[in-house]
Amino acid sequence: SPIWINSADASVTGYFVEAATANTFGSTIVKSVEVVGAAETKVAITGLTNGTEYFVRVRAMVGRYPKSKYSNIESGIPAAP
Repeated sequence: SPIWINSADASVTGYFVEAATANTFGSTIVKSVEVVGAAETKVAITGLTNGTEYFVRVRAMVGRYPKSKYSNIESGIPAAP
């Protein structure tokens, strides 16, 4: 599960998280998750394939509008529970 430090900006209402199979994102995005709540700092991204490397990025939102640029890109490989 991606984890981030929540924004100190009081106008932030949530976060937008994307997972992709390439660090260029674009057409390789396989999941986009909207996280409601400025205090949230993690999200479970379901439906990914175990053993496949995914790249994840996060951005702060105000309603449906971006508040920030995307975060640094992190990668990981999900494993079976």
